[in-house]
Amino acid sequence: MNTTASPSLRVYIEIEDGRYVAQCVDYDISAEAGSVDAAIDAFIQLYFDYISIAAKFGVEPLQHIPPAPRCYFDLWRESIHREEVFTRVIPAMKERKGCVRRFRSVEFAVPVQAAA
Repeated sequence: MNTTASPSLRVYIEIEDGRYVAQCVDYDISAEAGSVDAAIDAFIQLYFDYISIAAKFGVEPLQHIPPAPRCYFDLWRESIHREEVFTRVIPAMKERKGCVRRFRSVEFAVPVQAAA
């Protein structure tokens, strides 16, 4: 299992049917909630859940999850050009045997219309 953390995980946030969806760009996983902050918190919790499950079974976290559809890479790139990206450091999680954080932080792209 990889024991080093990569710099960051990229997540694009958009509004779908009045809900905020935090879609990971690097892996096709997402979380949704009623606000931007709640979607961010839900995504980080989901990330920890994936890591904990992987540790339980002794496998590399997220190894079988493909990247998000190409459109999210494009949306991410557009957000970077508009400077709508911010970084949140992933809080330390309790040490568990075989439980390793793959990323030190999450970069969130929140378009102006989603942040309003």
